[in-house]
Amino acid sequence: MNKLYLINNPCVFQGESKLKNNYKSNYFEGWYFKNVGKDINISFIPSISVNNGKQSCFIQVITKDSSYVIPYDIKSFSFSYSPFYIKIGNNYFSTDTIHIDISSKDINIFGDLLYTNSTCLEKSLLYPNIMGPFSYIPFMECNHAILDMKHTTYGSLLIDDIVYDFNNGSGYIEKDWGVSFPSSYVWGQGNSFKKEDNASIFVSVANIPLNFFEFTGFICVFYLNGKEYKFASYNGARIEKYEVHNNNINIILKKHNTKIYINSNHISSNELLAPKLGNMNTSVFESLNSFLNVILIENNNIVFNDVADIWHVEFPFIPLIAAALRAYKDKAHKHDRRDDQHDLHPMLSEIGADIVQREGQGRHLHFERGECVLKGRDNECDHEDNNADCHDDKDARINERRCGFGAHFIVRFKIIGDRNEHFIDRAGNLADAHHAAEKVRKDPLVFGERFG
Repeated sequence: MNKLYLINNPCVFQGESKLKNNYKSNYFEGWYFKNVGKDINISFIPSISVNNGKQSCFIQVITKDSSYVIPYDIKSFSFSYSPFYIKIGNNYFSTDTIHIDISSKDINIFGDLLYTNSTCLEKSLLYPNIMGPFSYIPFMECNHAILDMKHTTYGSLLIDDIVYDFNNGSGYIEKDWGVSFPSSYVWGQGNSFKKEDNASIFVSVANIPLNFFEFTGFICVFYLNGKEYKFASYNGARIEKYEVHNNNINIILKKHNTKIYINSNHISSNELLAPKLGNMNTSVFESLNSFLNVILIENNNIVFNDVADIWHVEFPFIPLIAAALRAYKDKAHKHDRRDDQHDLHPMLSEIGADIVQREGQGRHLHFERGECVLKGRDNECDHEDNNADCHDDKDARINERRCGFGAHFIVRFKIIGDRNEHFIDRAGNLADAHHAAEKVRKDPLVFGERFG
């Protein structure tokens, strides 16, 4: 198939040449069909993978509580360019309808869903799909396309003898293809807002390798009442804040006079298979049990401020923490003086901090709303071996002397402002903490400023 046709029609199967018998390299391709019904939220991910010539296909199913992988023989995979569809076993997927016929030892699903009122993104020669000019680069590690930002669903699914109604529900379709998922990324999508029916959002921030260098790439599309707001690495937008802490994700993006605030919190997540060199042998985590708040400001006016309790968010936390710990330990072995700087991976969460602490790599100062805890190698200590009340930097230093000097400090400030909560995180020593605290006290509504 013509390469230009494939670029301009990302929905179709891009990997026909990869399924030929003489293809010995690595490849994956997967479509993501999200469906929100009255009492259930379920996504289907039909995929193929090629690893050193070994071909496989499967369907992943994810719900609020569980995830499943249903393998199929590669011979059961078929596709059509026009009209677009793919088939795996007796399952049929297109941008207009899906037919599900899954029977496995773990889950049984049967039914049909119809998609109407599709919302497709604007296209141009420079921006043939959501990746913009990067669409024309042939050696991207992972390509991404949004096929339908939001649509209305009709139909029902029989899942383990229970009928679920999807009439007047909503859905979303996207896909990925290439060699591997990014080594670190955050992805999120939501279109079930409380006050505004005609709104949908997609956002992704990822580590992008390009031959001999890497960069942090990002794409965000917010669709509101027929208008697209696009923030991307390639269109003049920039990241003002990007932080992940435990179950909380905060992202602020700005393009000219428009700014979008994205805050999400997920309660639980399920494991999904993800590609690495075409082989589905790594894991990512996706949550369908999440809360989302989006604020859009244009020309200093609040255009949109709404929440959604159906927000899909995905992240590869485990590899991220492992990489951060390795980087921390490498530096910890080289530096052990109290005033040394040890910059952690920017997305190291408190989970990672706890792991570092348990493994005995120095002490950690936790400063939050007037309270601090200085953690030693095996315990949390102050002069009475309990949490210390630290009302200012001086108290923190006193407690530090009582507990002994540590090689590293993780400082977290939580400042309550008039409108929301703000976090400022810094890896460094107490001098850095004091500098950051002074900045926050002068401007308590500062949102995510980094110091250093």
